[in-house]
Amino acid sequence: MSKTTKTISTQKINAIVDKKVEKLLNDKVKTYGPSVGTLDIGTIDEKPRKVAEASLLKRLYRNSDPLRKGINVITDAAVVGGSHLEPWKGEKFNERHSMILYRFFEEPNEEDTMNDLNRDCGHDLLTYGDAYNEIVVDIKLLDKFRSQINDNRVDPYNVIIPFKLYRIDPDPMKVETDSEGNITQYVQTVQGSQNEFSPSQVVHYKLSSPLDANYGLAPGSVMQNLIASYIYITDYNGKFFENNATPRLHIDLGEKADPKKLNEFIEQIEAKIKGQPHKNLITGGGVKVTPISLKVDEEFQNYSVTLRNEILSQMGVMPIIAGTMDNVGQTAELQVVLFKTLAVKPLQQIIEDRINRKIIKNLFKGIKLLYKFNPVDSLDAKYVSEIDSMDLKNQVRTINEVRETRGLPPVPWGYTPVIPFSNASLATLPTEGSPKEKPDVEEKPIPKKPSKRKDGI
Repeated sequence: MSKTTKTISTQKINAIVDKKVEKLLNDKVKTYGPSVGTLDIGTIDEKPRKVAEASLLKRLYRNSDPLRKGINVITDAAVVGGSHLEPWKGEKFNERHSMILYRFFEEPNEEDTMNDLNRDCGHDLLTYGDAYNEIVVDIKLLDKFRSQINDNRVDPYNVIIPFKLYRIDPDPMKVETDSEGNITQYVQTVQGSQNEFSPSQVVHYKLSSPLDANYGLAPGSVMQNLIASYIYITDYNGKFFENNATPRLHIDLGEKADPKKLNEFIEQIEAKIKGQPHKNLITGGGVKVTPISLKVDEEFQNYSVTLRNEILSQMGVMPIIAGTMDNVGQTAELQVVLFKTLAVKPLQQIIEDRINRKIIKNLFKGIKLLYKFNPVDSLDAKYVSEIDSMDLKNQVRTINEVRETRGLPPVPWGYTPVIPFSNASLATLPTEGSPKEKPDVEEKPIPKKPSKRKDGI
């Protein structure tokens, strides 16, 4: 086998990619350079690198299919199940207050529901590391709202709500702080003009970050090199198919080839094979033709799959969730649980926390309810249902406790644990603080059915 057709090992492919990525990082005129941007990976002697700018993160979302798919699927999973309200720990559920909050969440502004804003928030958080909502208060209606909120003479559907909530684009948003690190204002720059917001006017959702106290760390920020490698591989394979999947050729005319005839031959070859895939090439005069790079192209394609899976894996998106089944090592149920635990629930907790602390607690003072995402959705409904059934059967939870997790109101008979007996009349539940007593029921022997066999057996 000639050196030109020798299979390239994975280690060599890694080396090729690393070299190309290094060139990408230093070459601003690459064809995909404007799409990805100049990647600032820092040096050993440099201080901890800064969080990538929002404009770069936007380009990463636009140009990296795995990153975009991961962001979209996590966000959709987080909000698709909807939400509910539950009382603070130790408090009773207030139906009047819940109606007022439901009205606000149904129409936080003229165009959106709270579910719409949450979906935008999820996309912004995973793309930029930060998401922002603007709070608008109608001061003229504020006093009237506070007087009506607990006035039972006013129907809760007629209580005036003086608050509006709007999404702010994270791209042009800057956080300004004082010398002690306290946030003094948020500044949005749009077409050269600046809009300034006080901290009380903004709900700032933020992913955790060890690099910056004021900005969140987006997944794309820590995967820039990985994403650059994926974009390079995709670009390389794309060019292969742009050439109609025709492999590059090594054509040897021999040592005594005339330069003029060489150029003529090249023109003829280009005319014969360009745009005509799989067409045979016939030559004469001792010309030797050897295809090159076909195996390399195939291995680069395999490597792009590896990069794609790595990007999704770092985001907590399991193969079955991403719609791929490459090297699946866990069951579907386990993959769903891992996806919910590693990707969806952390995002939900960030959004819940900000809504509860910055919106309900600050704006709807005196309302002791918490905003919670519903734990049951189309992804793990079967799994959660099985857990609920086991808890009910083993008397771990009551029916009302299960209903509470699903955002359903309690029922009068739901405080009694389910009795795991086929005949509930044969058992009674103990009173609080006393052992379970045997039911005072006269036990009668169960008569045997007469045998149809002559021998009586």
